[in-house]
Amino acid sequence: ICVDFCRNAGYQFAGVEYMYECFCASKIQEPGAISTDGGCNMPCDGNNAEACGGSYRLSVYTND
Repeated sequence: ICVDFCRNAGYQFAGVEYMYECFCASKIQEPGAISTDGGCNMPCDGNNAEACGGSYRLSVYTND
């Protein structure tokens, strides 16, 4: 849902944090760091099979 929302709003990137918080952006600002897979450990709201971020961690998707 977040990726579709951001794409339809014209943003290149979508990020999900804390299971359901959606963020959209046109670019990724520095400094950014890649977390370990364990950092994004909260299940998506509505789909427990996928991870949707974590505590101060965004699962980031690109709308290419």
